[in-house]
Amino acid sequence: MSSMICFISFILFSALPAASQSVSDSLLQPATLRTCIQYALTHQPSVRESVLDEEIAERTIQSKLADWFPQLNLNFNVQHYPQVPVAIVGGAPVNQGLANSSNIQFTATQTLFNKDVFLASSSASDVRDFARQRTSGAKIDVVVNVSKAFYATLVTKQQITLFDEAILRVEQSYKDAYTKYKG
Repeated sequence: MSSMICFISFILFSALPAASQSVSDSLLQPATLRTCIQYALTHQPSVRESVLDEEIAERTIQSKLADWFPQLNLNFNVQHYPQVPVAIVGGAPVNQGLANSSNIQFTATQTLFNKDVFLASSSASDVRDFARQRTSGAKIDVVVNVSKAFYATLVTKQQITLFDEAILRVEQSYKDAYTKYKG
């Protein structure tokens, strides 16, 4: 019975924080062209993707250019033989090695010429420019589309206002004609 009470209390208490959390409204209150464009630029997936692609391109360039740096390597090897091999030479046992042996190797290399590294260094600025242009192109597309939609909405709002006024005029004209007909 106590396990049932624990289970029910766990369900109730785990559901409370989820129910009490409020989600903030991300919609714009005063919808001006500038605020709509800012909202679209921060939330449009194509802009976010192009910014991420630009960051990826920069990291890739840095990774390729890192091959120009000196490369340092350190290798260390330790061998321990619990029982040293023994060979019988002339009737006397002779140890065939050491109980412990180790060696260390340190190497330093420097790339003097590598066609991939040379290509990366010569095309780095072009790749950066292309990534920046792609990002700015995506932002321009978003600004154009939001501006078109914003002004189309304003035009539609004005058309609705004009249609409402036209409906009022037609209703008034109908009432006037009806009263002339009756009178």
